[in-house]
Amino acid sequence: MNIDKLEKTALSHHMATVTIVDSIVGNGVYKPSFFPTIVKKGEEVFCVIDASSKFKPNVDLIDAYITMASFSLELKIKLLLAIEKSGFQRGHKLMNLYESVSEESKTHIRSKIKEITKKSEMHKLGAKAINEHCKVQFAWEPHKLIANSSEAFEKWRYHFEENSRITWFAGYSELQQAIDSRIDQLKSS
Repeated sequence: MNIDKLEKTALSHHMATVTIVDSIVGNGVYKPSFFPTIVKKGEEVFCVIDASSKFKPNVDLIDAYITMASFSLELKIKLLLAIEKSGFQRGHKLMNLYESVSEESKTHIRSKIKEITKKSEMHKLGAKAINEHCKVQFAWEPHKLIANSSEAFEKWRYHFEENSRITWFAGYSELQQAIDSRIDQLKSS
């Protein structure tokens, strides 16, 4: 297991995700407070960015964003696991990977996401919009974010085949920051 190669691969996928988000929300003109939250109910797709956005999102890139972002998160969780356990875990389901993370790391990730979102008015308004407009039980809580986005990589690659279930993807930037923070903490100890 080459942790350096895994780390570089995770970073390159994150950078590609950021590029896609930039194309969705304004091509370099606008930087959102949080990355898009996508909720799909049947044929309806809701894209919540944040309350300050004046740009109409480019919804043609949503499936590319979710596919790349969920794979990026997958790689980041696998990197955390490789550092914690000196091994590589296979699979695309984010929840299965996250359940293998140590309790110490889960506590750190939960604390970091709370720190990121608690004082942010945009995160509060975003959660409210998601709950009201999309009619889902949304919270900036890592376990829920990962559980509800767990199969995003598999489902959104072929989103055109399935339209009857509710599926969503949320918390990408918050999870990335929190996992990065834990990885930095582990690497410095």
